[in-house]
Amino acid sequence: SKKISRLLFLVIYIVLRLISFVLFDNQFMAGTQPTDLIVYFLLFSGIFVLTSFIVDLSVSVSESVHVYRSEAIYDHLTGLYNKETFHFFMDQVYSASLKKKTAFSIAIIDIDDFKQVNDKFGHRSGDEALIFFSDMAKGLNNDYLFNICRIGGDEFAIVDISEGFQLNEFLKKLQNMLQNTPLLFENHLIELTISVGVVHYSGRLMSQGSSKVEYIFEEADKALYQAKKRGKNGIAQFTR
Repeated sequence: SKKISRLLFLVIYIVLRLISFVLFDNQFMAGTQPTDLIVYFLLFSGIFVLTSFIVDLSVSVSESVHVYRSEAIYDHLTGLYNKETFHFFMDQVYSASLKKKTAFSIAIIDIDDFKQVNDKFGHRSGDEALIFFSDMAKGLNNDYLFNICRIGGDEFAIVDISEGFQLNEFLKKLQNMLQNTPLLFENHLIELTISVGVVHYSGRLMSQGSSKVEYIFEEADKALYQAKKRGKNGIAQFTR
């Protein structure tokens, strides 16, 4: 433990220091009272303990800040960005589009029949399905570097600052990977599919500022509904 390690270090230091006084500094030992040595080592021990306490406190505060920042930014189950971070990305992309007339796209992803997975195999299977999907998306994302967010339950979202060609490619590859790679859970193979709603916004339309962030998200949600209505495991896209 930390306490035993520090105590051991302190004892070893004091013993080595005494040995060095005896072997290499006889004049110092001859002119020093035992009480002076005791005071010297007590002062050193006190400074050492105080310094250790301050370092421990600093590390503890640093770790707490790191945990707080991680919980504020990332989803604890999947390791993806959380809903709050998604809205931050949306605000940033929306503002940039208004100022610079740049295009952007938003995609909302939903795991098909997710409730049936929970009902049939238990809630732990649902968590495993979310982790499985997220790990697959993160692995594929190494080639694209999108900001993938979990916005609630089995819904995920991506905001892409481009014309959307790479986003479409990413989504199609992700669908194919899921179709060809079922989740193995307790000797059961669970086939997962996703439905996706995508809306592409041109910089010219956004420069007028007629659309709000909430409306943009609603349009992507409507596109997702269309994908579900068409029979799931598909992508519905709108261009604005």
